[in-house]
Amino acid sequence: MPTDHPGLSATESATLKLRVQSEQWALLLKSSQSASMPAIVIALVFWLAMFHQLSDPIVFVWAGIMHLNQLVRYLWVLRVAKGVASAEGRPYWATLLIVLLGINGAAWGLAALLFLPISDVLLASFVIVVSLSVHTGGMTWMAPVKVAIISFSVPLNLLLTLALLRQDDMVYQVGGVLILLYAMSSW
Repeated sequence: MPTDHPGLSATESATLKLRVQSEQWALLLKSSQSASMPAIVIALVFWLAMFHQLSDPIVFVWAGIMHLNQLVRYLWVLRVAKGVASAEGRPYWATLLIVLLGINGAAWGLAALLFLPISDVLLASFVIVVSLSVHTGGMTWMAPVKVAIISFSVPLNLLLTLALLRQDDMVYQVGGVLILLYAMSSW
């Protein structure tokens, strides 16, 4: 019977596959723990800067969505990390973490929809650069688990692209298409 790993029996190959998956999920959990506090600070500084510039109460709505998601994810990861032994394949706690990462990505993409169009090119650049920086940073610690990357990256990039395509200036529209093309290469 052929296996994915030459030299291993089908049972050994299946055992190895489960072990690798377990290690990937454990790495995602550990990385999520270490990324939580910097993520909260980044979102806080972002929305404070946005409110300072826009004085629009919608910033508080965005901040509430973002920080509620971050708090729930942080508490979930702490709770799970205390009780994780060795899981086989995809652990029980993974589904909620993936959903929370998707909400987080959608919240960052929503920032572009809410805060653009902006007549201030510098502020528009700030929103775009921060969104893409958060995306890039997230990709590094979510790398072990493809579904985490997709859950976070797809809503962020689709909403950012949509926000840019809705602008009247062709430079924003081209930027939106380029962001989408780049993002699709990581999916």
